Amino acid sequence: MTKIKLFGVIGSAVLCFGYLPAFTIYLSIIGYVFIGISLHMLSKVKKGRFFENFLIASVLSVVSTFLFYFKIFAIITSIVISVLSNNPVVPLTLSIFVYFFIYFILMLLSSYFFFKSFYEIYTLFNNEFFRYAGLLLVLGAVLTIFGIGFLVQIIGWLLLLLGFLTLNDIIEVEIIQEKIEEKN
Repeated sequence: MTKIKLFGVIGSAVLCFGYLPAFTIYLSIIGYVFIGISLHMLSKVKKGRFFENFLIASVLSVVSTFLFYFKIFAIITSIVISVLSNNPVVPLTLSIFVYFFIYFILMLLSSYFFFKSFYEIYTLFNNEFFRYAGLLLVLGAVLTIFGIGFLVQIIGWLLLLLGFLTLNDIIEVEIIQEKIEEKN
């Protein structure tokens, strides 16, 4: 159980720093790998689809992060095209809109699968931190339009960290309760 907590805490902590501009993709991948290892080990304790949902969410999130970097490249390209074009506004605004829309949809899908994964862990292990982490990740994805979403997502990853820290206590209490029920 200690390894599950350790990998989960490390992954969550790394994802909290995953919003640093120069290291976003690297820290995100490292954090997802650590949490994925933790959830895979946790799926051996209790069966569920939370590991598969987490994998889907992680892939979607990495793709959206790559898209974010390509969006920056597309904006620069659009600026160059708009300077050389007769109508400088259309290529720039269209490019920004298309990339942001695709990025936003991928972020929403990713956060939905994170929520499904963490909500299932909440129901299996009765740990409220996982449920609130999933909710804040979805809320943060929605609020990325206003720019505050990244901060909300960081708080969600911090709650996930707390969820992994308190996971051992909850599982030990369940095992003790099951043994008491068996004796009665």
